[in-house]
Amino acid sequence: MVVLEAAFERVRVRITPDLPSRYGVVFAWDTLARAAQYRIAYCPTGLIHHCSLVMGRSLVRDGSLVVEASETTNLITPRHEDLLQLEEHAERYWLGQGPMAFPEVLVQGTVVVEGIVAG
Repeated sequence: MVVLEAAFERVRVRITPDLPSRYGVVFAWDTLARAAQYRIAYCPTGLIHHCSLVMGRSLVRDGSLVVEASETTNLITPRHEDLLQLEEHAERYWLGQGPMAFPEVLVQGTVVVEGIVAG
C-alpha cells in the first residue's frame, strides 16, 4: 500500500496541489449503506461511527479507483509500466470526473464522533 499511496500523493501534488492529501484526511462515506459495504469488504470486524464535520472541508472522490489500482498493479515489485498504470488511476481519482462507482469522502478538519451506528 505504501507504493500505491505514494503514487497517488505524487500525482495529487502535480495536478491538484490545492486538494488535501489522502495522508491527512479522515475517510467517510455519504450513506450508511456505503459505509456498511466498505466494512463488509475491507474491515468486517470494524465499527461504523456517525460523525459530523464541525469545521473544515470535504471532498468526494471515487474510492473504486484506488481499489482497482491495488488489484490490477504489481505493488510488490513494481516495474515502470506498473507505476504508469498507478499514475493513470491516480489522475482519474484526483480529477474526480465522471460517475463514481464507490464515492468516498475525504474529510479535512475537525470531526466529531456522534456515536456508533453499527458494530
